[in-house]
Order: sequence, then structure tokens, then C-alpha cells
Amino acid sequence: VKSVLDAAAMTYVAGLAAALAQLLYYVFLIAGTGRRRR
Repeated sequence: VKSVLDAAAMTYVAGLAAALAQLLYYVFLIAGTGRRRR
């Protein structure tokens, strides 16, 4: 049972990390284009 929980936790953490990375990517993208336009 523990191995299943560990696998689920790792999947959750990986998904969370991917979502955070994507969010940061878009934030930097928007901030970068905004800075370049001015």
C-alpha cells in the first residue's frame, strides 16, 4: 500500500511542479513583452 501512496504522491508533486513551472513561464513571458514594449 505504501508504494502506491508514494507513487501517487510523486505524481501529484510532479504535476504541481509542472503547473508552477508553466505559471512562472507565462508570468515571465508577459513581464518580458511588457518591458520590451515600453
